[in-house]
Amino acid sequence: MQSAAARELSFEEEEESGAEVPAGAEKSADPKAEPQVVTLKGADEAPQPLFVPGMYRRPRAPALLPTILGDLWHNALVVILALAVCALALGKVYQVQKTRSLTAELNEIAEHNDELSNEWLALLAKKQALEKQSVIRTAAMERLSMIQPKTEAEVVIRLDR
Repeated sequence: MQSAAARELSFEEEEESGAEVPAGAEKSADPKAEPQVVTLKGADEAPQPLFVPGMYRRPRAPALLPTILGDLWHNALVVILALAVCALALGKVYQVQKTRSLTAELNEIAEHNDELSNEWLALLAKKQALEKQSVIRTAAMERLSMIQPKTEAEVVIRLDR
């Protein structure tokens, strides 16, 4: 193995057969030119590439929107099924909410119906209480100052004559 001082750096083009370029030479500014490879050469070693231009560059990614649309197109069945599931889920949520609101309304109406039924029963009880003869006689005496006629004061009128 040789020391680093014994190795020499050379620039080689891929198509050329190992012609050395001096260390101070500059690369071509033409982007269409063939990339240059930096290699390390030892006395008894084969050239080993150290740096390949573009080696550390990220590959150019395609635009995002066409990629997303292409993925959606390739997975159209899955997308359609996912949209259908979402629509069904929203429909179910609406149905549950509507059912809850109708149930609450039904409970309010049933409660109001119970109140009316209780009021009706109270009125029937009051009517039955007021229909008793003793209650009627007492109310007539107190409110209207009516009295029971005596038998001497009774006048009988015959209609058959």
